[in-house]
Amino acid sequence: MESFTLDVALIDMSTPVMDGIALAQLLRLRAQCSLTKLMALTGYAGSTGRLQSDKWVFDCHLIKPLSLDDLAEVLQTS
Repeated sequence: MESFTLDVALIDMSTPVMDGIALAQLLRLRAQCSLTKLMALTGYAGSTGRLQSDKWVFDCHLIKPLSLDDLAEVLQTS
């Protein structure tokens, strides 16, 4: 993270040790990530309510399985 700037980050919401919201919040605090598009990725369609409560953290919310066509569409409109 110190040597490059991310354009886009796909962040899985269910990861061990640190969940996706905590990671996204840490990234938002870094100056080099201020323009990074953060995309929440979850396998649970019912969890979008929780993601919406942290809407300022993520630029969009995606449900797994995510096809390459769907990802391309999101990237083009972001």
